[in-house]
Amino acid sequence: MDKAHPLSTPMVVRSLDTKKDPYRPKGDDEMVLGPEVPYLSAIGALMYLAQCTRPDIAFSVNLLAGYSSAPTSRHWTGIKHILRYLRGTTTWAYSIPVN
Repeated sequence: MDKAHPLSTPMVVRSLDTKKDPYRPKGDDEMVLGPEVPYLSAIGALMYLAQCTRPDIAFSVNLLAGYSSAPTSRHWTGIKHILRYLRGTTTWAYSIPVN
């Protein structure tokens, strides 16, 4: 992912039409990803980032974590989208307001 094209949003725009939604559940004609794809490892790493340092990806990661039992290539594309977003925002500074 070193040469990945950086993105400015953590996830693509979702559609109200369930047939066009890229984050819809697995369809009858879709294959579940095999163990060679590190989907669960990626979800775990992104959850750690969302919890500790990057709250801006929390919604996207939570949405994709819901498909951990039967991820498809669409869901893996969502993981890669988040990783490309992180690649593009490494120089952003986050500050916590102090009261």
